[in-house]
Amino acid sequence: MSITYRPEVDGLRAVAVVPVVFYHAGLEFAPGGFVGVDVFFVISGFLITSLILKDLDAGRFSLVRFYERRARRILPALVLVMLVSLPVAWLVLMPVPFRDYLESLLSALLFYSNFFFYEESSYFGPAADFIPFLHTWSLAIEEQYYIIFPVVMMLFWQRLQVSVIFALVVAFLASLTLSQLALSSNPTGAYFLPHNRAWELLAGTGLALWIHKQLPLPQGLLADFLAVIGLLMVLLAVAVYQSDMPFPGFTALMPVLGTALILSCATSSTKTAKLLGAKPFVSVGLVSYGFYLWHVPVFVFFRHRFGLDAFDEMVWVLIALALFLATISYWLVERPMRFKVGHKVFLGILSGAVATLLAIGFWQDSTVKDEPASLPTYQWAIKNGPREWVQYASNSIARFQCDEKHPEFHYFNCDFGDPNADQSLVVWGDSLTWSLLHGLHTEALKTGLRGRAIYMHGCPPIPSLTNFELARTCTKDVHEAILQEIETLPKGQTVLNWGSLAAALNSRHIRFNDKVPTSELLRSSIQTAVDRLKARDARFFVIEPGPIYDYEVVQTLLQSLRSGAIRPPQRTTQAHLQEISGVREALDNLDFYIRTSGFFCNDELCPALDASGDMIIYDRNHLSIKHSIRFAQFVMQRVGPESRP
Repeated sequence: MSITYRPEVDGLRAVAVVPVVFYHAGLEFAPGGFVGVDVFFVISGFLITSLILKDLDAGRFSLVRFYERRARRILPALVLVMLVSLPVAWLVLMPVPFRDYLESLLSALLFYSNFFFYEESSYFGPAADFIPFLHTWSLAIEEQYYIIFPVVMMLFWQRLQVSVIFALVVAFLASLTLSQLALSSNPTGAYFLPHNRAWELLAGTGLALWIHKQLPLPQGLLADFLAVIGLLMVLLAVAVYQSDMPFPGFTALMPVLGTALILSCATSSTKTAKLLGAKPFVSVGLVSYGFYLWHVPVFVFFRHRFGLDAFDEMVWVLIALALFLATISYWLVERPMRFKVGHKVFLGILSGAVATLLAIGFWQDSTVKDEPASLPTYQWAIKNGPREWVQYASNSIARFQCDEKHPEFHYFNCDFGDPNADQSLVVWGDSLTWSLLHGLHTEALKTGLRGRAIYMHGCPPIPSLTNFELARTCTKDVHEAILQEIETLPKGQTVLNWGSLAAALNSRHIRFNDKVPTSELLRSSIQTAVDRLKARDARFFVIEPGPIYDYEVVQTLLQSLRSGAIRPPQRTTQAHLQEISGVREALDNLDFYIRTSGFFCNDELCPALDASGDMIIYDRNHLSIKHSIRFAQFVMQRVGPESRP
């Protein structure tokens, strides 16, 4: 059964999707465009609940029919975009991004991509610009919600309506509360996990229940006024929200409540309904699902092939291309598959398309595993790019290997340097230490030193730190185990602490002793380590973190080279110093702090390439092999006997 068609709802879909597209395009006038997804959640909860209630009242609700309708609505366009993306990804991606793409494609097809990206990515980080199916996390949230909600309604609505309504209200409040609490304990989970997003769908569900029960709604001028207020709330969020704001939580209430006001008050006689029901809005709203699906792969694959500068120049053309593809797929695929083909034909076409998708995907995956050079972009890079760039881009550069791990806490733990020398040097850190290890090993061999490397990727070396993105492997207990291990080494060690301290201070995912990171907490935490190791007559040095680029250096170099000019990413010295200002505020006046800006930066820039054209940083913040050696020399010169605190 269908509910009465409301053109203003399609217009509202346009209001939701266009800001999302503008946000992913990097357009400055829509910094909060990501709230369009929240608008979609409310609309979806409202419409689906309205359909379920109508069928339940008529005594013809069927789970099979419900899920078939969802499949007809969601899968044809999604599978089409995936099928088209397979050859494009094959043509434009390098081996590592290609393997990541295939994994994300499978997660999107099986509707668990929100969990996949929760483990792998950040929606707001620069790397998101290069992930083709990151946006499918929202589809996964919706489908997970609709696994549970229709079953609850089918089992309990007819007999226990009051109890169901009460349970839904409790669920709404619980989900909203959990979403807010997660902002301080697990911000990535607040964004991607279903229990932290359910309240937005439940807002639409609650509104549908209110209308179904024929409870009073604003009328006349009041309805017109409230509908305008709702639209302004959504547009204000688009215009003023920023990606570094805590979100969703209570911050998402403005676009969610604004959407609810529009749905409840923008009746056909109101000015807002007439505006949203105008043909331009409705036309975009009708194809909004396809527009949402197409725009991210179009943007991402273009960035991979032509680079960021070319993307900025072509952004409006690419937006138009995504809208064109959405329109074509709506009329040729979405609409026929929803309304015109029979049950058996639909299942046959869909099954064949999914089988084809999986067959091609698994074939591509096995081919790239065995022969990465089969990818055309990699072939081009091998023929035209410096060999070293290709090795870094394909993750095949030879480095010092540290394969040993702690049996309980799983941090890397191995010796380097001269195996015949006495243990005298310890380096404790995160992946920055991993990238420095080749240089330290080389330098230690030359000078007759033996060292111990102790590091955990994504886990800056701060004793009180917990990283909630790696909540099972980066906790205070891990740091305590590391400190205890260092304390068991012979007295008189020189301990080098190098990790992403600035990123830790600025991260939404990190806490110091369960508190929001501050310079004061960083100082006291580091001082704790200093005091403990001084008792072992150890010399302790904190190495200042280097610059972090917005985009991977080697990928940017290859993209720009293919476009006809080498344009490495840049980081201004001013921006870098601002980024590490909190670390300097905490530690710069301590005699064990080693400044590094002189190594990485000149008066104006922190260049990604040195004067000889060699990469200093090869991805966003990790040292190349050559500069690992040079940086190790830089550090060891400052850790001589005269540097003893």
